[in-house]
Amino acid sequence: MRKIFIVNAQPGGNKGAEAMLETVVHKVNEITGNIYIETLDDRDVYDQFIQRMGGSIDKTRFRPKNILSPYDVDVSAEDIVIDIGGINYHDKSLKANIRNFIRHSYFLRKKAKLIFFTQDFGPARKLITKTMVNIVYRQASAIFMRSEQSKAFLEKVIGEKETILGPYPDCTLILDAVDFNGFDKLPENYFVLAPSAIMYNQYGEEYIDEFVNTAEKLSVHSTPLILVHNFTSNGASSDFGICKKLHEKILAKSIECYFVSEDRKPSELKSILKGAKFSITSRYHVLVGSMSSGTPSFAIGWSHKYKEFMSLYNLEVNIVKFESDFSQEIIDKALAVMDNADQKEKILEINTSLKNRIQCSFSKLIKYLN
Repeated sequence: MRKIFIVNAQPGGNKGAEAMLETVVHKVNEITGNIYIETLDDRDVYDQFIQRMGGSIDKTRFRPKNILSPYDVDVSAEDIVIDIGGINYHDKSLKANIRNFIRHSYFLRKKAKLIFFTQDFGPARKLITKTMVNIVYRQASAIFMRSEQSKAFLEKVIGEKETILGPYPDCTLILDAVDFNGFDKLPENYFVLAPSAIMYNQYGEEYIDEFVNTAEKLSVHSTPLILVHNFTSNGASSDFGICKKLHEKILAKSIECYFVSEDRKPSELKSILKGAKFSITSRYHVLVGSMSSGTPSFAIGWSHKYKEFMSLYNLEVNIVKFESDFSQEIIDKALAVMDNADQKEKILEINTSLKNRIQCSFSKLIKYLN
């Protein structure tokens, strides 16, 4: 019987990856069973996710150190693998590229159909990166791109191909928000702060202090709420640790500040973003979760994917470059949003069109599964 493998995103940890996994599994589950999700360890989160999703779903363990046979489930030529990693093969991480190459080359050796579903790519200028990309992507059955820039990066490496599709918006835009229960009480009027350990590792305390300045100035108008949206470590730091430090610094200024640090379902965390006046973040899927809910968002981004996503709303101005005193720019923009009741309506209007395009991408994906 044909198996459908969905790889490169796990429940728990990165809530954006979990949101992608939930969205894709739900859609695939509607038309076919025998789904296998990739696991990296023995955590209970995998079984909890499978129970939550229902249907015919099993697990397969990815063991990258076992290079020739990295999965514990047999793979045949009739099988299909859908990679939903948010971004694959770029020059920033050789380790991540090698892990992905082990993952993808195994399925290709087994003659399984390889599909990359809506993701970004690159830049890939290093020879070793481009070599892996040429081996893998030239053999892929379909590559659903998430942005024009990523598509251009990929075509520069492997050339224009009929298998390169899109771009299509991030599929998690269609993930519905579900009421967040269990928290004592959310403030009636709040904005979200969601910093990233990736940015902290690069810029240090100045990055956190700029968030503190932002919270201090905007707290006169709205209550800051710090949201942890990623529970994996980044080197010696983590989003939880960075958010905890931010919370302590804001409280030290005698400012009321909420801190949501529970590892909950992406749909529940999305409800917090939906209820906010706006969000300020360096996490891509906080940006996506906010905008797809009609909540204006501002990003201190580290990748081209931030600008590409906000271009869908003609709001590239909401991407703020990290530099000294970047908080003042965000404060000015946030205050303007508070006085602009029409912006939320415009975002929701654009979302209707974007979500139709996502449904189109899923329709094309399903054709590859039949």
